[in-house]
Amino acid sequence: TMRTDFEEAMKLGPKDETNYILRGQSKLFMKDQAGAFKDFDTAVELNPNNPDAWFNRGMAKINQNDSSGCTDLNKALQLGSKDAADAIKRYCK
Repeated sequence: TMRTDFEEAMKLGPKDETNYILRGQSKLFMKDQAGAFKDFDTAVELNPNNPDAWFNRGMAKINQNDSSGCTDLNKALQLGSKDAADAIKRYCK
């Protein structure tokens, strides 16, 4: 199952922010906004230079009507996120 695969990956790479980003994305798909945000927040803490961590956390915040998501999207853009510019245009006025 997907959960087992993610739990196994977390055991193998507990300090790898990519595992948290991927699990967070799957939680968004499963409509677990709070769980997704927690994973994206952990990814940012593990590697504050990862643009995908900032982008995903920003989008999770925006999905919860939290305008501070735009701050995260701007950080993602500064770090080279290809998706951040479009998201900023769309969600951050």
